[in-house]
Amino acid sequence: MPTVFIIEDSPTQAQKFASMLEDAGFQVEIAGTLQEGIGRIKKGGVDALLLDLTLPDSEGLKTFLTARSRAPNTPLVVLTNLDDESLAAVTLQQGAQDYLVK
Repeated sequence: MPTVFIIEDSPTQAQKFASMLEDAGFQVEIAGTLQEGIGRIKKGGVDALLLDLTLPDSEGLKTFLTARSRAPNTPLVVLTNLDDESLAAVTLQQGAQDYLVK
């Protein structure tokens, strides 16, 4: 079963995504900070990553670039509350699979 790893600081948002993904047959793991997420990524076995750009320990493009550098070959979808098309374009140019506004 493929594993989707969600790095999202809002438990409510994380559970919504997790529920949808589990219903679709994915195994889901969740972290609430970028540091916690990087620790999990290092262990391997993550097939896809959903990444919130606004976390307690990192924000914006820095969050994306840090996660991308730790998981360069893992499909990564950016999640954010920001409706910033220029940031979306940059994350896509830097390797994000997609960009979703929550």
